[in-house]
Amino acid sequence: MPERTPLSAANWKMNCTSAEAQALCDGLAGIERIEGVDVVLAPGFLQLPIAAAAFAGSAVGLAGQNMHTQPSGAFTGEVSPAQLAELADWVI
Repeated sequence: MPERTPLSAANWKMNCTSAEAQALCDGLAGIERIEGVDVVLAPGFLQLPIAAAAFAGSAVGLAGQNMHTQPSGAFTGEVSPAQLAELADWVI
């Protein structure tokens, strides 16, 4: 069986305003240089664009915290796969 790279994922849950998310991303600058581990951040949906901009072009992965199973529809407050795919490659 091939060896797998360890994954370190940080789920921000329902923490961080947008300003706090920006400060946290600034504080995490350089995290992409950690060797031997894949790093994934899972901010709240409203903070995903902030993290995406902060880590654009880096090896840091982004994850949504949730995703609805349907591609679209009248599901108030849900996130569709297409919406999430614009910002993230992972989902918890």
